[in-house]
Amino acid sequence: MLKFLGLFTLREASRRTTGGQRIRSAAPTLAKPKYLGYNVAVPRVVAVRGYAVKVFTDDHGPPHVHVLKDGILLKISLEPVAFLSAKYGRPSEHVKRDAVAVVRRHLEACWVVWRRIYGENTDG
Repeated sequence: MLKFLGLFTLREASRRTTGGQRIRSAAPTLAKPKYLGYNVAVPRVVAVRGYAVKVFTDDHGPPHVHVLKDGILLKISLEPVAFLSAKYGRPSEHVKRDAVAVVRRHLEACWVVWRRIYGENTDG
């Protein structure tokens, strides 16, 4: 299996014959998209030390990413890189600081995914 932008999983197509034998085809297929409790696919930018950085495909500006850590969803702006808010719990200052550091370290990848979804318009 191969992950594509954290959104789809590419896997080999296979089927079973009437005798129960598995036949693999050379043509890969796309698995169902991942969801994060929303009716929208959520591409993962990067996952580092338990911090999963994601961009929601039905979101709005200003440009930002969501960082999932221990069930808490943190919202981090991309310009300037800063903590904005949190859902589903109260993150410690340590978690906020680490989430901002992860986004800062992978800022270019965050912008690539944001622009792939929303284009050059930075308002979303």
